[in-house]
Order: sequence, then structure tokens, then C-alpha cells
Amino acid sequence: MGVVALFVLTLCVWLGYSLLGARSAIDDASEHAENAKSALLRGDTAIARQEASDAQDSVADARAKVGSAPLSWLGAIPGVGSPVVTVEEMSDVAYRLLDEVLVPLVDSPASTVLSSTGGERRVDLAALRDSIPALNDAVAPAASVAQAADEVPRSSWFGRVNNARDSLVRQTADLAEQLGNVSRAAPVLPQMLGADGPRNYLMVFQTNAEARGTGGILGGTAILHVENGAIKVEKPASNLELQLHYNPIDLGPEFQKMYGQWDATANWQNANFSPHFPYAAAIWRSIWAQHTGLTVDGVIATDPVALSYLLFGAGPVTLPNGEVIDSSNVVPITQNEAYFKFRAESEQPARKEYLQEISKAVIDAVNSPSDSMKTIVAGLGVAIDEGRLAVWSAHPEEQQALESLPIAHLVPTDPAPYANVIVNNGAGGKLDYYLQRAIGYWAGPCAGPTRDSAVSVVLTNTAPPGLDYPSYLVGRRTAETQYEGPPGTNRSIVSLFATEGATLKKVTINGIQLPFALTTTERGHPVYTVPVVIEPEKSATVIWEMTEPTAPGTPQLPVQPLVLPAAVALEVPTCS
Repeated sequence: MGVVALFVLTLCVWLGYSLLGARSAIDDASEHAENAKSALLRGDTAIARQEASDAQDSVADARAKVGSAPLSWLGAIPGVGSPVVTVEEMSDVAYRLLDEVLVPLVDSPASTVLSSTGGERRVDLAALRDSIPALNDAVAPAASVAQAADEVPRSSWFGRVNNARDSLVRQTADLAEQLGNVSRAAPVLPQMLGADGPRNYLMVFQTNAEARGTGGILGGTAILHVENGAIKVEKPASNLELQLHYNPIDLGPEFQKMYGQWDATANWQNANFSPHFPYAAAIWRSIWAQHTGLTVDGVIATDPVALSYLLFGAGPVTLPNGEVIDSSNVVPITQNEAYFKFRAESEQPARKEYLQEISKAVIDAVNSPSDSMKTIVAGLGVAIDEGRLAVWSAHPEEQQALESLPIAHLVPTDPAPYANVIVNNGAGGKLDYYLQRAIGYWAGPCAGPTRDSAVSVVLTNTAPPGLDYPSYLVGRRTAETQYEGPPGTNRSIVSLFATEGATLKKVTINGIQLPFALTTTERGHPVYTVPVVIEPEKSATVIWEMTEPTAPGTPQLPVQPLVLPAAVALEVPTCS
């Protein structure tokens, strides 16, 4: 090897090493920033300040590395210097993230909002009120920093630098979204957390194995008691304690036309057929008041998949019988295995009690002081992104604030392109544990007042054939009501909530056109409903072909939170 070639090789190795060193410094800064945020969330101000200071040192180190020769010389060479430019701009973004957003929050009353007293987590309501100006002041800089991160150019040839850039984009975007949500909710949070007196919230644990519009049928309940910022989980109960019918409430003629045949405002089993969470929450609140005499201040709903995300951070819990429940087994145990373990009809009370025991143990673990708050919060974020946490307040001014947040789970009333495929279990069984979905929404270009569109869903029943399924799991347990098909056959009621003003041209199942679909309207959206029966290891493809208005707004394709995640394809141009 010639001297020149050896020199070039040595220079390339040194440059690569220097670039990785700068990238590593930015990674360190990001890690310290996340640790600072975690410390804030658990009320550890001293550690938050130290982590923020360490993050600033790491950013300074990264900036020094990319500003030194010969990296700075390399950055001036078009194409060849692209990774240097990427790292340099990343360090600028990281500096702004700390200087304009994180450090001011650490130095504000927001750093003392959460505290731990007597083994329970408590929100300092006075500090929460005092932190509102700082939270509001952080929103615009956080959004600006997130935009700057997104504008950082990708390297043309250094993949590891691009990976770091993409991670920074996600981190800043998540923080901007979280700060926006918290700042909108902060004005009503003190009273929701018991500043003006004790609050009680009905907590509903949904069983996604039996699909409902908001996720799953009500499987169990508990009361979340909040007083002066202290949160306790009380009175866990199973749905066996509820009657089948209560006095109905009036949700209007549209709701009655859509769900009246299922007695949805009086029967807890059918209360959440609609994906519009405020409907379900109002019904559950009414039923709970009639059942117990307690009129709750709001309703919170979650599911075992969300609990698995929280357990990943909180760690495993041990039940009184010694059984260990962790993030890997809580979903299969609660959504499937328990039905095999408690097979007989007479064993259902024991199964319900077992599931309530698990739910309460998980919530208690999450609510206890922990050093894993960063992981718990990350899990909570995933649960919110997947629609597995819903909150409704019975107090109008609080509900108005909540409706600007993703946890409100509204069916919107705007004209933007919209497609929401909702599955309701049609057999009273728990076979939706095995249900896979692939959902697609396509629409034509923005030219003209209307355009053709189509929504498809491929439903796959992954239930193993030939299993000795418990009758409680397969549903329709009597000879008079049992549907045809081998054991494990699932029956679903599948509805499409379409764009306002859309008209259905035809609907097909596995390529065969149906003579009609049940057509109703909910909150301005036409709803087209068809029954679908799927045998084990078989699939059914439903396609709705429509003409819809060429409406402005960002296309929306929400995903119903069931046990298995859905594959999603959205190909709808945004029209101005």
C-alpha cells in the first residue's frame, strides 16, 4: 500500500472515529435529558438538575468535536461532509432543547409537582398551579425545536449518524406533543385531582378479547379515589355484580336508532358499542349510580395491553397465591388463559376475582414510588398512542379541556377525510383475542367536489382449529343460539364510520357483493355495518367503495384498541 493510500485510509478511520465520538456525545445528551425528564416526573429535583447539567456538558462536548479541525474542514465538502453537517445541526438542536425547554422547566415549580409521601404518589396541587406559566411558556419553544430537528438533513453516507438524527426527531416531537397536551390539561387538573374536595372516578378494565367500540366489554371495575392530589385504587369489583338492565339514559334519537336494538343505554354489556367514549362513560356512570348509589365524577378506561406496558417499567407483581404477573404474561393470562383455567360456568366468579386481583396489583405497583418512572411514562405514552387509555369528566368545563387531548376518544364532528373500522363481537364470546386486522383507506386526488374512495379490512381468525375451547370463550353457549361452524368460529359486527357526506356505492365480503349494508349516522358520519363470520385460520376481506366529498383537513384513520395490533395503510391526499 502506497504512502498516500495509507494516509487516506488513516484519515478516513480517524474521521469516522471522530464523527462517532460526536454522535456519542449527542446520544449522551439525549440520555441525560430523558433522565432529567424522568426525575421531574418522580419529583426528584436534585437529580433533574444534575442530569440537565450533564446533558449540557455532553452537548458542549459534541459541539467542540464537530467544530474542530479537520471535521470542520470535511463539513465544507459537498456530499462528503454531510455527516458532519448532520451532527453539527443535531448538536444545535440538542442545545436549544436544553436551553429553551428542559432547563427552564427544571428551574420552575414543575420540578416539585410530584412527590412521594407515606409510600404513595401525590401531586402537589399548589406547585401544579404555579407551574402552569412555565408549561405554557415551554410549548412554543418545544414545537420550534421539534421542527428544527425534523429539518436536520440526513447524512448521504453515514447510517449511524442518521439513526441518531431520527432518534432526536422522535424525542423532540414526543416532548412537544406531551407538553402541548399537559399545558392544555393543566388548568383543570387541580380540581380533577381533588383540590376542591374528594373526587371519585369509575375505572373500567376492558376485555379486548370480546370487542367493543371503545376496545372491549367491561370486564371489571374499581374506584379511583383522589383527594388533595393523593390517588388510591379502591373497591375492585367484577361485572358479575352488575344487573343486566338498569334505567336508561337519553343520548338522543341518533344514538337510539343506531344502538337501541341492543338496549345500549341500560345494559352494561352493550354500553360501549359506539367508539365515541363520552357515550360509554355517561352510560357507565349512570349504571354505577343506580348500582351503588355513588355518582362518580368521571370515568377512566384501560385494558390489559396497557397494563403490560406499565408493568414493563413498574416490574412484576406477585399475587397472594405466589403467581408472578409481568409484562410478558399479563395479556395472555387475562385475555385467554384464564378462560381455560376456569372452564366451568360455576367457576366464573373465581375467574373474575382472579382478574380483579391482577388489575389492582398492577395499578398499585404503578402508583407506588419507583425509580423506573421514565419507563413507566414511556409505556403510558404507548398506551395513549394506541388508544388504550380513555378519560371522561362529568364536569363540563373539565370535559371541554379533555376533548382537545387524545385521551378523550371522540368521534370527531369535522368534515376531514375519516375512516374508522369498528368491530363488535357478535357472539358473546372471547375469540377476538385471536383477531388480526389489516386496514386500508384510499381516496382519489383533490380535483373536483367529490372523489372515489375505498376502505378495506382483512380480518383473520388465528384461533387454532380443533382446540377444546371452553364454552364461555366461544360464546353462544346454548343449542338455540350456537352459530354454525367448527369450534373457534368467530362472528363479528363490522362497522365503517366514513367521511361526512360519503355515499356507499357497494360493499363486498371476499369479493361477493352484499345486497345492502345497515346504514345509520353517528355524529355526522355515515356508518355502514355488515356481519362477518370467520372460521379458525381463515380470513375475510370487507371492502366499502364510496364517493366522498373532497374535504379539507388531515385524513384520519383511527385504530380500535384490540388485543392484536392492526396493520394500517393510508393513501389519502390532504386537500386544502
